[in-house]
Amino acid sequence: MNFEVYWDGACGSDKIKTFAPMGVKGFVLGTTVLFGKGRPYADILKEVRELDI
Repeated sequence: MNFEVYWDGACGSDKIKTFAPMGVKGFVLGTTVLFGKGRPYADILKEVRELDI
């Protein structure tokens, strides 16, 4: 069997850094990382993409 795992819910940078190397294919970002931070989404997404994983 072939499975792809995506994380949805309470996904912070710490979890992305931990689980991406373990094979999690994608992360659904919400209030933990993206929404309600008072910063442009583009800036936040740039930081997420630049995580050392």
